Amino acid sequence: MAQLTVNEVLSKISHQQSLRRAELSKIDLGGAALDRGNFAHAYLRQANLTGASCEGTDFSKATLVLAVLSDARFAKARLDAAELTRARLERGIFRELQAPKAKFHGAHLTEADLSFATLTQADLSNAIGHRTRFSWANLVKAQLIDSDFSEAVFEGANLTRSNWHRATVRGANFQQADLEAARLRAANLNGANLTKANLLNAILEQTQLDGAVLMAAQADWATLNGASLIETDWTDASMMGAQLEGANLAGANLAGVNLQQANLENANLTAVDFTDAQVAGAIFTDVQGLTEAQIVWLNQSGALNLPG
Repeated sequence: MAQLTVNEVLSKISHQQSLRRAELSKIDLGGAALDRGNFAHAYLRQANLTGASCEGTDFSKATLVLAVLSDARFAKARLDAAELTRARLERGIFRELQAPKAKFHGAHLTEADLSFATLTQADLSNAIGHRTRFSWANLVKAQLIDSDFSEAVFEGANLTRSNWHRATVRGANFQQADLEAARLRAANLNGANLTKANLLNAILEQTQLDGAVLMAAQADWATLNGASLIETDWTDASMMGAQLEGANLAGANLAGVNLQQANLENANLTAVDFTDAQVAGAIFTDVQGLTEAQIVWLNQSGALNLPG
């Protein structure tokens, strides 16, 4: 198939003609008005769409590998199962984007806005997105392995069963996010805000959460074995049945926390605040850092296997 010129593309758009399966590799459509166009299955490898307007445009199953979409407007566009490996999407507007199963592997999304986007089962592994906005987006079963979304906003996002293995999300905002059964093994969430987040059955083994805020979070039956939880704030959170074996909770605030049936074996509990915590049935085998007064109180409150 012969490659179309820029003028031919713009002519087809103006006449509402389809560009489905068009050969458009390396085409320069920077700043172009492509709203509501049909580029489904089109080949746009290394295409330049910088600053283009693509609102409501259909790029389903299109190839956009190494394409530049920086500062573009893709509100309500479709990228279903599209290939965007190593594409550049910095500062782009992708609100209400439909991109289930899209591949953003190694893509650059810094300061892009994907609020309310649908990214179910999307691949964002190795992607970089500092300060990117995913407010109230749907990332169910998304893959974010080895990604870096430091200071990104995931407020209210649905992240159930997503995979964040070794991801860096320092200082990110997960307030009211749903991370049920999410896998965050060995991820870095230092300084993150997870206030009122749902971490039910989440996997956070060997995860770094130093200085994170988890006030009123729901973390029942979560797995935090070996996690670094130094100076975390769990005020009024629920951690019933949580696994905290070998975790470092030095300086953590567990005031009002439900720790019933939790396992804290070998945990570092130096300077932890247990004020009004519920600890009946919690296991404290071989923990370090408790004061004598704390041991007495924990024993009276139904905790098990306390030192001494």
